[in-house]
Amino acid sequence: MLREKRSAIIKYARDNSIYLENNFIVYDMFRGNLLPYVKEVLKKSLSPQYFEKIEHRLVVINILERYIKKVSVAYENPPSRIADTPENQKILDYYIDAFAMNKKGRVADQYSHLFKGYAFEPFFDDKPKLRVLPYDRFLPYSDNQVDPTSETVFIKTMGKKYINGKDLNVYYAFTKDEIDAFTEDGETYYPALEGNDGINPYNEIHFTYGNRAENELLPVQDTDIIAMSKLISVLLSDLSGANLFQCFSVLYGIDVDFENAVWSPNALWSIKSDDNKKPEVGVIKPTVDTTEVMNFVVSVFVMWLETKGVRVGSIGSIDAGNMASGISKIIDEMDVYKVVKDSISFFESDEKEFWQKMINVHNNWIDNGYIKGLGKLPDTFMVDIKFPEPQPQRQKADLIAEKKLEVDSGFKSKRKAIKELNPDMTDADLELELAEIENESLVEVSFNGQV
Repeated sequence: MLREKRSAIIKYARDNSIYLENNFIVYDMFRGNLLPYVKEVLKKSLSPQYFEKIEHRLVVINILERYIKKVSVAYENPPSRIADTPENQKILDYYIDAFAMNKKGRVADQYSHLFKGYAFEPFFDDKPKLRVLPYDRFLPYSDNQVDPTSETVFIKTMGKKYINGKDLNVYYAFTKDEIDAFTEDGETYYPALEGNDGINPYNEIHFTYGNRAENELLPVQDTDIIAMSKLISVLLSDLSGANLFQCFSVLYGIDVDFENAVWSPNALWSIKSDDNKKPEVGVIKPTVDTTEVMNFVVSVFVMWLETKGVRVGSIGSIDAGNMASGISKIIDEMDVYKVVKDSISFFESDEKEFWQKMINVHNNWIDNGYIKGLGKLPDTFMVDIKFPEPQPQRQKADLIAEKKLEVDSGFKSKRKAIKELNPDMTDADLELELAEIENESLVEVSFNGQV
């Protein structure tokens, strides 16, 4: 029974608490809360006096959010989903719309790059809904001796709840047949078991676990995501602080008695030497090689992107004046073809599993009267999922030259070439464009004032 596994599940959750905590940090940074983590690094590496002076001059650029959104485009061109019968297609279309499946797919794509995993959870709340769980609030668990990468228990972490004067972590556990809910001290959490008596009504672990690791139940975390997300901002903040103090020179005197040493444009200083020694006044002007630091930041960032399978094109010149826009340009021009192609192969598999699990979920909702006007799904229900083939990113100039060559060679019409270069153009806009091109090609010739 699932209840007998409580102690093992609690130990498993505790053993992987740091795993979930690291995933939360990644998620927190992705949502935009990067500043506290940059401050933490700088506080540990700088003196309190220096940090206090530069604290409000920190340069925080959240590359993580931009990077994740750039590579998470598998659902930018939605897949086709074809059911095995017209009746089943009607049910399928209903859930695609109710779940906002393509929108939730984009979220799942982001989480798959952030954590190497996510989970789909269908649920009913006045109507069918779908949530995408980030990998800081669930754990797959397996006691399968044959295939330890296949979860036999899905653990949903519900955070801390105030129970009997204590803040305790609460866990919901699901198997194909049972549901259990308990606190970290092993006590039953009864509110979650009301109405179900610990029986899983779906006869299925209805969560779809999108694991991006081939041979592990828990994917190995890309800890470089946290490090790189902080590093860029730390380096730029170091440079910001250095530039602050580079603006001010240090005036020094050797064997000098200053009487009227007032710092102002019209000041006249009367300088006397001590004990008839030769007085000396000098200036220490600190310097920082800003360009070298900038180049280092860019080089590290580009190298990191390439380790992620992202091809980076021409970088161009980046200096202190265009650092933020330069990094933004690098991200905009990344070629993520290989990354997206890999993601698509995973999502085709994930969705097939999801729709198979929806057979029991849908039929349960029908039996309970939650959904009306639709039939039940048979056990043989199948969905064919096909994503459009992703295209490698190419420069616009190269595409134009290619299309021109095809048109000039007679292999392609001008109409089709324009449509391929501008896929979002409507037919009406295309006709207007062709008419304008035709008008511009007409040449008026005048003979003796006659046209």
